[in-house]
Amino acid sequence: MASCLTGFGQSAHSENESIHLVLRLNGCLSKLDREARFEDPIEILLQADHLGEVVDGRTCQQTETCEIELMAANGHPTTLMAIVRLLEEEILVPRGSYLIIEGDFEGDDQHIAIGMADPMMTSKKCDDLHSAYERLSKTGRRIAIR
Repeated sequence: MASCLTGFGQSAHSENESIHLVLRLNGCLSKLDREARFEDPIEILLQADHLGEVVDGRTCQQTETCEIELMAANGHPTTLMAIVRLLEEEILVPRGSYLIIEGDFEGDDQHIAIGMADPMMTSKKCDDLHSAYERLSKTGRRIAIR
């Protein structure tokens, strides 16, 4: 994974300032499903590790994608790598998804291909994600889904 993260933190952004990210998920979900399966668990895990927060989400019907706007706590490469690991290993974002690091007025956006899960996740895996979210919201503890 380290090779795909080359260049993190080398933009015009300061390592100490928060960075706007867009998670473009490969798959079209309803608002409620997007929130339950991705936004809410991501929010809990980002805040638990002091990595950032979820800002907004939207479903793009024409492109069959969903986007979730995130605010990384800072632009340090280790923070951004931790966010990618969280999205791939704990949230299980679908293969074909992208994390977009938005550039400033002089910089270009960086698109990082992420996701290792099958885009057509089984309903059991989605149920597991939803159950884990419910447990997380009640206990505040991290739960790994295998």
